[in-house]
Amino acid sequence: MIIRTKLKPPGGPTRFVPRPRVDELLRGLIDRHQIVWIAATAGSGKTTAVVEAARGAGRPLAWLTLDQTERAPGRLLAYLAAALAPHVPDAEELVQSTLQLGTPHQEVAGLLADALPEEPLLVVVDQVEHLADAAGGRRVLSALIRYAPSAARFVLVSRAEVELDLGSASWTGGVAAVGERDLAFDADEAAEALRAVGGAAIDPETAVRVTGGWVTGVLFESWRAADHVYGSGGEADPLHGYLAQHIMSTLAPAEHELLVRAAVLRAVDADAAEALGVAHAGALLASLRGKHLPVIWEGGGAVLQPHPRFREYLLTLLGRRSREEQLAIHRAHAELLLARGEREEATEALLRAHMPDRAASAAEDVIHAVVERHDLEQATRWLDAFGGDRVRRSERLMAAELLVAVGTERYGDGAAIADRLRARRRSGDPPLEARLACFIAWCYMMVVRFDDGLAVLDDAVPGPEVDIARSVLLTELPGGHYAQLAPPSGGPVDALLQRSYWAYGRLTRLLAEPPSPWAAAVNKPWRVAALRALGRLPEALALYEESMASGWGSTWLTASVHMEVMAELGRADEAWQVYAERRPSLEATGSHRLVLFADTLEAKLALRVDRDLERARAALDRMAADPATQQIVIVREQMLLWQGLRLLLSGEDDAAALASLTTAVALMAGADRILELPSAAVYLSEAQWRTGDPEAADRAADLALDAARRQGSHHSMLKALADFPAVASRRLDSGPSDDAAWRDLGRALLQGPAASGAGRPSAPRRRGVVIGDLGRRVLLVDGRETRPRIAKSIDLLAFLATRSDQSAGRAQLLDVLFDGRADDSSRAYLRQALSRAREVLPPPYALSSENGTVAVTGGALVSDSTELLTALDTAASLEGPAALAGLRVALADHGERELLPGGETEWIAERRRRLAAAVVDARLRAGTIAHDLGEYADAESYAKAVLRDDPYREQAWRLLMRARSAMGDDDGMLRAYQGCREALGALDAEPARSTQQLLEQLRR
Repeated sequence: MIIRTKLKPPGGPTRFVPRPRVDELLRGLIDRHQIVWIAATAGSGKTTAVVEAARGAGRPLAWLTLDQTERAPGRLLAYLAAALAPHVPDAEELVQSTLQLGTPHQEVAGLLADALPEEPLLVVVDQVEHLADAAGGRRVLSALIRYAPSAARFVLVSRAEVELDLGSASWTGGVAAVGERDLAFDADEAAEALRAVGGAAIDPETAVRVTGGWVTGVLFESWRAADHVYGSGGEADPLHGYLAQHIMSTLAPAEHELLVRAAVLRAVDADAAEALGVAHAGALLASLRGKHLPVIWEGGGAVLQPHPRFREYLLTLLGRRSREEQLAIHRAHAELLLARGEREEATEALLRAHMPDRAASAAEDVIHAVVERHDLEQATRWLDAFGGDRVRRSERLMAAELLVAVGTERYGDGAAIADRLRARRRSGDPPLEARLACFIAWCYMMVVRFDDGLAVLDDAVPGPEVDIARSVLLTELPGGHYAQLAPPSGGPVDALLQRSYWAYGRLTRLLAEPPSPWAAAVNKPWRVAALRALGRLPEALALYEESMASGWGSTWLTASVHMEVMAELGRADEAWQVYAERRPSLEATGSHRLVLFADTLEAKLALRVDRDLERARAALDRMAADPATQQIVIVREQMLLWQGLRLLLSGEDDAAALASLTTAVALMAGADRILELPSAAVYLSEAQWRTGDPEAADRAADLALDAARRQGSHHSMLKALADFPAVASRRLDSGPSDDAAWRDLGRALLQGPAASGAGRPSAPRRRGVVIGDLGRRVLLVDGRETRPRIAKSIDLLAFLATRSDQSAGRAQLLDVLFDGRADDSSRAYLRQALSRAREVLPPPYALSSENGTVAVTGGALVSDSTELLTALDTAASLEGPAALAGLRVALADHGERELLPGGETEWIAERRRRLAAAVVDARLRAGTIAHDLGEYADAESYAKAVLRDDPYREQAWRLLMRARSAMGDDDGMLRAYQGCREALGALDAEPARSTQQLLEQLRR
């Protein structure tokens, strides 16, 4: 239940003093800056100043006042959504539904930020100091602000400095700060304030001097603590002394009693005070309205809201009373909250009152909401306080305990709780609620109890959610097939489908718009995995680094994605470090299934990255000895795949390799599971060739190519062909096949590791340090241009960006930068180039020069030219429209620009030749794909661009002929053939037979 008073600005003080100076300051800052921090001590007039500025800002307003309960990140999200709901349709539904999936709180905050309108919305969050030691809450607020549209404005009001991660806003000027000195009264404002409170006889300049201009100190003009200094603002004990002497001592005992007893309330009305044991509360409140108190009166004077600092003092007084009296007040407060329907707050009050059984009863109706917003620490604290026996007497509390176990990845505990839940059910009980049944089935799947999981789903209320959960379980079992996968339901369980799309290798489906917000909420880790598997490493790394702070995904999913990305980049040590760190926590989940998947990944990386056959053998032997491997068909086929590769690499038993790979491919093809099918079929082709069946080897190679096309990328296939490149050459030599596709694969293999993205530094596009080396010579830091005083510094950094370790020897640099000249002048010039490069590299980058080696550390360098080659390599592993789109972007960005204009060294000349050849090849492939897609004008344009740079490229002449013929330009087609003859004639050559055959075919 949302407490609505937190969502509106508090009323102003009884004696409000306008402050045009402060008002103008705040409005100006709000107009110019996306974030305005107001950090000052209690009583400095922060909230009042913001309320007045917001009224005159001319912007739609969303307001949220925090208290201790919003330290829980899920609750904070719920209140942020409620505050924004008038401006964001379905904000509360978006947050509630995505939290139910266990989506990390930061990710949900990002989704909420994405939903904000492109309008000048003003969002005020008051009392942010409550998040000072609440890391989860700080991350939520940070993400909301960081991902909000630029038109939105945020005002954060706090008593203390609170560290938020606001991205680059701090250096772009997006943040403004307002502090004590800005809010302090000047003499004129103090004079006006003192007149308003009847203190005209007090000298305002003296009041400002002795209080430091502190607003409350001036308004409560009698406070003259000798040790008060500027900025202390009453945070020390002297304010308590003042409140005791000059406020509380002036009250009648009954008035004093009302204020202390009602300190547990944020706002005090007569009914609430009487519920806490205060007699004649209405009359007492009427009496207090005539007193000079640090409170705000609302509801026409019927509701008293103490100043936060005053309420803290009142709570201090309450804490000095006897334990019995405090418990009685907390019990009365809990009963009041229950009567109001505020059951979450009532649960907390009952726990403070040491009434765990009553708290457990109150919690039964709300603990599921707490768990669904993923405030698992709060739910765990409650369950521990209730006690195990009390939890086991309530099906709802046991269900909540199960959800907490799933949310904290304690699947063994979850299965045990599920067993207890099912054991207490009796025949005739209504079917299990669908979503609870899905979670129970998930726990059983994780501990390899598939029959129990399916039985639970059979006993559940039927519907789309149960259908999806059942089809996901069947993904792992023999007989499962992609065609059996249930369609999206539009509900939360759609999130499970993302995992199945991955398991079946439907990578492009993971990159498409998710079918529902629930699927979108968990899509990011699967999207990273898909981008990596498709060979789109720069995009995968950028999204991974962007998302890491969110803590998205399960422990193992995050670790496996991290390991795979690092392995692709050639950073094997980092991949294995992640494995070593995560393996113990993985085993602690109690999930036998996840341990088997970890063994699978260990074997894969040991073979493909390290060629460590013994480590792979150990992992595979563990899997083979485990009976669960035979139950989980995905694990079994992976074990057979990597066992086959190990045997091929070792050469110890080709027949055994053939048997393993034949079974693996049959299992994958039978389930229409194409994730690893391109690799498995390539290895099968090699095994069949070795065992004397070349025709079967050709069929397996064609199966690999077909699976890669369906997957949307050649990347996985290229990784396998890099292990056994003869598979490609044999297929080309063996007769009719898809000649063009195999030749493309052959060219990609010749490019070596670059084709797969390994061995090349990689960084998110346009983030960090970028060397602008195409058509210019500049350094860009987060998009801002800077130029070192020596142009050779750019050449130096551009060369280091091409090196996998970003380092080179001094002798090599002299060769690259000065064509091998090693005289004193060249060495001195190199020293100057190094010095100027150091000047322009921002922290944490550093340029070292030790023991004859120059290296850049602290971050990845990227240049225009390395980005171009990476983009072209990525497109080379894709198929169809995706490949053409990637080629178009890369060629449009950099295809016409000269490398390091003005540079004349041999290294620059050689790199220009390499880039030119890569661009020509890319244009030819882009033209070929465009033709196949019916985009004939583009095909002609690309063919002409190739021939402009390489008039002897006969394949381009054939493409030009086909494109013109397809557009009905027969004369143009003949001119293209004639142009081919003339170009080749200059070399005393004739068009190839295939070109002549094409001419005859097109003239028919």
